Amino acid sequence: MVQMQDPTITRVAFLLEDQFEDLEFQVPYTALLQARADVTVLGTRMNDEYRGAKGDISKKPDATTAEMRAGDFEAIVIPGGGAPDKIRTNPQTIRFVADAVNSGKIVAAVCHGPQILIEADLIQNRRLTGYQAIRKDLINAGGHYFDEPVVIDGNLITARCPSDLPMFTTMLLQAMGLAIPDKPLPVITDRTYPW
Repeated sequence: MVQMQDPTITRVAFLLEDQFEDLEFQVPYTALLQARADVTVLGTRMNDEYRGAKGDISKKPDATTAEMRAGDFEAIVIPGGGAPDKIRTNPQTIRFVADAVNSGKIVAAVCHGPQILIEADLIQNRRLTGYQAIRKDLINAGGHYFDEPVVIDGNLITARCPSDLPMFTTMLLQAMGLAIPDKPLPVITDRTYPW
């Protein structure tokens, strides 16, 4: 029996691999759960437990990108750290992200996360930001780099680093029309907001 999806629930996928940036996963993940989104962690292998770069968090994937379709989600979130460099070597994940972007799904990437967008040839003539160390890579791939906390270009939302997470997370929630019950979203410049 095929189980029908509830159209009132917002589904979001996080792409993880070892050495993800702990806060860049934890802050938007927590906020989306508080906003009652249905959050799925996708990895490249099911039986692995991915550890954050700081060792504060570890997470087992709920599924792999080979098992899921981009159409199953309203948004994809790509935390940074060392994980994107590993994720971008997986062809199924690159295809998954390309399908998401090309079908108009929100794709939000922080820090080194835009490396996956580079690998999928998705940033030509797009406005974006990312960690300073990948600035030249983004420009060489045809993107227009802006040294700003958050840059939104259509369905792409990008941010530079952990200190930009309050603004990034707020913009992500707003783009999906989500709110956290009984908790106002922070002023986007508030870097101390406790998710």
